[in-house]
Amino acid sequence: MALALPAAAQENSALDQLTRREQLLGWEAVGRIDIEGGGFCTGTLIATNLVLTAGHCVFEKDGTPVAVSRIRFRAGLVNGRAIAEMKVARTVADPAYLPTAPGTPATVRHDVALLELEGDIPAAIAAPFVVATPGTDDTVSVVSYAAGREEALSWQKTCQVLGQENGLIAVDCDVSFGSSARRAGPLVRR
Repeated sequence: MALALPAAAQENSALDQLTRREQLLGWEAVGRIDIEGGGFCTGTLIATNLVLTAGHCVFEKDGTPVAVSRIRFRAGLVNGRAIAEMKVARTVADPAYLPTAPGTPATVRHDVALLELEGDIPAAIAAPFVVATPGTDDTVSVVSYAAGREEALSWQKTCQVLGQENGLIAVDCDVSFGSSARRAGPLVRR
């Protein structure tokens, strides 16, 4: 799980919105998780039927699980059109995640969940990402949907890993509400 800090390095790039289908090439596995009745998160295919996201995305504010019948994954969503859509069959959050606990480093590191899709999204349509941990001083990208830019991915091409501790990764990406790991936007080492 990444812990995003305010931007500090001048060599970091700005956020670019990926509004045209051709800009999405290579990012098809990143999609928007829509919760019927309100809310969304960013999620990433890590297998043809598994999406990695934040644990808080699968819980209501009172800590009860969101009914899977209300959750849909929309891979490569741009301007209301996804390259693939799939309902969710099951959600599994880190058992150590406490959905109503304050967002401290001790709780945020467990803020992770998997969504099992009702079927496969073929890799030829959206190739799943490989899960890995970047090293300190690595250059990474962050890709996400966020408040105010819900209809297309935003991509910060260049930011740095500042350090790691106790399962958290500190980065200097330029994030705002919805674009940090609190909306499960993936950090990508390219």
